Amino acid sequence: MMGIEPIQSALNAGAQVVIAGRCSDVAIYAALPVLEGIPKHIAFHAGKILECGSAAVAQRFYPDCMAAELDQDGFTIDPRIPPFAAHHKASPRTTCMKIRIRST
Repeated sequence: MMGIEPIQSALNAGAQVVIAGRCSDVAIYAALPVLEGIPKHIAFHAGKILECGSAAVAQRFYPDCMAAELDQDGFTIDPRIPPFAAHHKASPRTTCMKIRIRST
C-alpha cells in the first residue's frame, strides 16, 4: 500500500492532481502537510480524523467533509457540515464545533 512519499514526489514534480490507486487513506491527507514541514505525528493524526472522523460528528444525511488547519503544535478540525435541510428532523441541539488538538 502506498504511503505519503509517492504523493510527495508527484507534488514536488509539479502535479496538481495525484491519482493514487492503492493508497493509504491517511496518506492522501498527510502528504502535503508533511511536505510543508508539519511534523508527521500531527499530519497523520489529523489525516486519520479527516479520513473517517466525520462519521462520528453527525448523522450522515448527506455527503460529509471535514477540514483541518495544521501547525507545528497541533491542528484544528472543522466539521464544515452544512445546515440540515428542512426535510431532516434535526434536533435544535445539533451543532457543529471546531476541535483543537495539541501535540504533547
